[in-house]
Amino acid sequence: MNAMSDAGLDAFSLAGRRAVVTGAARGLGAAIAARFVDCGAEVIVVDRIDVTPAEGVADVLVVDLADPDAPASVFGETRRRFGDVDILVNNAGVITSAPLASVDPQTIDDTARVNYVAPLLLCREFAAQVGRRKGSIINIASSGGIRVTSPGQLVYGSLKAALSSATQYLAQELGPDIRVNAIAPGSIATGHPIESAEQQAKVDAIRAQIVARCPLGRLGQPDEIATVATFLASSAASYITGQTLLVDGGWLLT
Repeated sequence: MNAMSDAGLDAFSLAGRRAVVTGAARGLGAAIAARFVDCGAEVIVVDRIDVTPAEGVADVLVVDLADPDAPASVFGETRRRFGDVDILVNNAGVITSAPLASVDPQTIDDTARVNYVAPLLLCREFAAQVGRRKGSIINIASSGGIRVTSPGQLVYGSLKAALSSATQYLAQELGPDIRVNAIAPGSIATGHPIESAEQQAKVDAIRAQIVARCPLGRLGQPDEIATVATFLASSAASYITGQTLLVDGGWLLT
């Protein structure tokens, strides 16, 4: 019984694996990086914010993923300093909120560079260095890319929908050596700083509406997304690819 239990837990281990997690200086990405470390992985954080590496994190690479040359530099530096990577988590993203009348080409371009172009280029670099070894890619999409959730999310939501679609294409193209999946979080209490009391009031009002609609009656926690990411990265999910897993507390049911 105990041997079987131990074998089952081993399937969730990331021991001996190396992971790159983007946008992981804080919030959801930081939670994913921390959980990976807890499960035995060596983690390299990629972010445009320079922070002291959290306990167990190998290092932080300060990179602006809006730069089209950034993905190649990330994997060039990672391979030079740490060796090949087994897991890639595309978590970095830019949140934009504007109705169609206020959308301009620069907003579209700036959002797309980080939310869609960078993940694809990072996947390309990751696949090139994985070769014939086994690897796992996890794209952080959004419930707003599955269904319209709130006004003003046209650019952000449609790009997240594109990332979910790309996940399917990548899974088909990169299999059988690389599994590619996505997570679509609902509203997560990431603890990002609020700039003003007015903005805080707006955020609180939106959160109250979300909680009122959500069957589980609360916001999600970063660690709950990190747990799902760990599952998808591990051998416990060895027969899962091309999927976008909705983790929203049932919000889209309402």
